[in-house]
Amino acid sequence: MRASSTARLVPLMALALAGCQPGEDKPEGLNGEWLGINFQCPVGVLHQERVAIVEEDGEIVATKLTGDDCVPAGEITFQGSRDKITCISGLPDDPVRGSYEDSIRSQQENGFSVCGVEFERVQPDAAPE
Repeated sequence: MRASSTARLVPLMALALAGCQPGEDKPEGLNGEWLGINFQCPVGVLHQERVAIVEEDGEIVATKLTGDDCVPAGEITFQGSRDKITCISGLPDDPVRGSYEDSIRSQQENGFSVCGVEFERVQPDAAPE
């Protein structure tokens, strides 16, 4: 099952934004590049991958910048709302074949976990891996 690239989601960083006072700089939310640690493809083979997250009009979509045989670069890797995230999964011989539900955990301005992967914000001056 291939995920639609036009799907839209509710922002995950709304709680951080709610704590801002008028005139303060607001966090950039989830927009930008993130490094995912411990992607598995196939199961048991761990590696790191970069994803680009776009948060627009209260919705988010995470697309892989570096991919693997299970979910290649350019494909949506997860999307969802604060209450429900849809994780895209696959196998090396059948990439992007299905999905399952999860939720965001350990949400912080520069890190969170979802779909069994820890994500850390990539700083703008960080060199690609």
